[in-house]
Amino acid sequence: MSFQHILCPVDLSGFSEQAIRVASSIARADGGKLYFLYVAMPELPLSAAGAIPDVNAHLKMEQAKLEQIRPTQVEVRFERFFIRGEPVQVIIDFVKDHNIDLIVMPTHGRTGLLRLLMGSVTEKVVRLAPCPVLAVKSPEADSSGKNESGPIS
Repeated sequence: MSFQHILCPVDLSGFSEQAIRVASSIARADGGKLYFLYVAMPELPLSAAGAIPDVNAHLKMEQAKLEQIRPTQVEVRFERFFIRGEPVQVIIDFVKDHNIDLIVMPTHGRTGLLRLLMGSVTEKVVRLAPCPVLAVKSPEADSSGKNESGPIS
């Protein structure tokens, strides 16, 4: 099986680092193209956006962080996408719109009550995606789901 269009959704935290390494290796081995996708918060109603003045500054900071992400294998072709919306729906729509044949995404490794309360984007994507999904757990994640390596910079 060869993967030509590989999606790597990133959350701009240290959890994404291992997924980026794995996705880069697969893309290099298969000669595929890698798509990095960051899903930002959905657009706010005009009244709420005015009440939260730092929203635009925060979005610009997130876009700048995304621009720093690149494959760990230099010869891998790639593109970056910054889309606002609900993460699971944006990922599924992106897969369909870009003919993605593999998703490689990080998982935070949350368990128990924390997982129940917060849900799992990765778990939902696994259930809904029309293609294979490789969930990559960060080796730095401890049992609480915290990643000691911090955000990607």
